[in-house]
Amino acid sequence: MSVQRVEMLLNSALVYQREDFDPKARDWKRQRELMDAHAMELRGMPADPDIFQYQRLQREGRLVIITARDGQGILQGYSSHFWHRDLHFNIRVAQDDGIYVVPELRKQGVGTFLRKMAIHELKKAGVQVVLGRLKVAHPHDESMTELGFVPWETVYIREI
Repeated sequence: MSVQRVEMLLNSALVYQREDFDPKARDWKRQRELMDAHAMELRGMPADPDIFQYQRLQREGRLVIITARDGQGILQGYSSHFWHRDLHFNIRVAQDDGIYVVPELRKQGVGTFLRKMAIHELKKAGVQVVLGRLKVAHPHDESMTELGFVPWETVYIREI
């Protein structure tokens, strides 16, 4: 996929691109920092990613990760998605794995653009339905409707 440069409100350019999941990447420490920050915001604990499952999804071509990096190549946000065959219908369904943007770049369209690029990549993979999951504490309803999403179901969680 071609790299796209988008001017942001902070007068700095971010580079958006599709990347592989690679625990051996030169900036894995930075990637983990963002994963942990995301996990702390949502669950109050650091992330413990299932590296084997991410690698399996990637080998199977079912993982899409889009990143936003600043002019120095430092990761500032990511959008991760995976797809599966629906159990009831012969269609490919994708869902969000995680979307995170550093706090200082929020509310500037970075997350929306990450999701938009992910949808483009998922469509190229033959995905027909994309599920967008939003936490109640972090609603983004306007950006979702701008991207063509419609409310479909309510999901409840119970920790046991």
